[in-house]
Amino acid sequence: MEIDKAAPKLERKIVEKNRRDHMKLLLSNLDSLLPNYSPNTKEAVTMPERLDEAVKYIKELQMRVERMKENREGLGCYEGTSQQKNLKMGVEVQDMGSGLSVFLLSFSGGFSAYSKVLRVLEEEGLEILAANFVSGEVAFIIVHCLVAENNGFEADEVMERLKKVVQGYTRN
Repeated sequence: MEIDKAAPKLERKIVEKNRRDHMKLLLSNLDSLLPNYSPNTKEAVTMPERLDEAVKYIKELQMRVERMKENREGLGCYEGTSQQKNLKMGVEVQDMGSGLSVFLLSFSGGFSAYSKVLRVLEEEGLEILAANFVSGEVAFIIVHCLVAENNGFEADEVMERLKKVVQGYTRN
């Protein structure tokens, strides 16, 4: 009879030891994901303290994700397709002294917008040195120009005309 009673106690001890080992492994994995993790720390940190640190870190990460989402929305980035969202277009003109670098982001128009952009730049008296067009759902247009003749050239006017082209309103 004593053999029968000893077997369940021994089995419970083994199950409990396995549970503690599993919990120790899980806690170690959690610790390794935290930013201030040091496996060779001499000071003992209790499990509740470690769990509190993990909770604080997760909340901090959630706040960072929210801030990043707000920043992304402010930049005009999007999720999904252009048919699903009201998307922003971007035009940036960098005056390099003797030339311009033009960066455009268009959500419609594709190659047609690209050719109109080149036409506007030529009409403004710019010599196109290099032009790149990458298309997909979003068209990226990068053009590097040289000011061929300086007859009252204004970078701001070029940018306004390019904005109208990207939006689909060309000015004659």
